[in-house]
Amino acid sequence: MLRSFLIGALVLLAACGGETGPDTDPDPPLYPAVAGNYTLSGTIDGMTNAEGSMTGTFSLQQPSRSEPGLTGTSRLTVTIGGTGTTYDFPLSSATVTEGGTIRYDLVDDFGDPWSFSGTFSVGKVTGTHVLKIGGATEFTGTFVATRPGG
Repeated sequence: MLRSFLIGALVLLAACGGETGPDTDPDPPLYPAVAGNYTLSGTIDGMTNAEGSMTGTFSLQQPSRSEPGLTGTSRLTVTIGGTGTTYDFPLSSATVTEGGTIRYDLVDDFGDPWSFSGTFSVGKVTGTHVLKIGGATEFTGTFVATRPGG
């Protein structure tokens, strides 16, 4: 009797063909989770921190981890020669790569781009920035931005 049951069970399994139904496992996200509020500090090449630096915040919204597009805003205080000026910008052309490189531009009323590019790792972005004024003058430097909680 047991032998007949085992043979019947094996026949049923063979008839199934190994199919288990539709794949219900979701695809893993392509892009790292970079959304959040960051605190930023940065330097300007060729200047001491007293001569030129920046501090501020930026926020990133990430509508989907399946797409590279980001949105957000930035509030930076730039200090040159001891005088600080605060700027509020929306992020322009903001993206993240599968490897975690975040890029975005801040564009002033005159169309001068300030480009940021950095690598995201465990709630921290480390990178470089380039500010072009009038299409010719460039200020470059480095920045570090951290997101509370990683």
